[in-house]
Amino acid sequence: ADAAQAHALMHGDESAALAEQIRAGVAARMIAHEGNPPGGHVTLSLGLAFIDPDSTLGQGAIYELADQALYRAKHKGRNTVSR
Repeated sequence: ADAAQAHALMHGDESAALAEQIRAGVAARMIAHEGNPPGGHVTLSLGLAFIDPDSTLGQGAIYELADQALYRAKHKGRNTVSR
């Protein structure tokens, strides 16, 4: 279990870094979006869910975990990444 947890943490960090790069890349493009005050630009909020490869969770439960992570990102403010 320790090796599996270490593997998940390592890949989770890589995934979080990639998500942050994507978020920052979209922000840097400064794509106009008048309906997104106060900045008026397109932003991304990303929620990441990490599932152990041996997990028995069903597809619905995995989507729920990802949805919860997305709402955590939105509650932190727009234009964020959350696990």
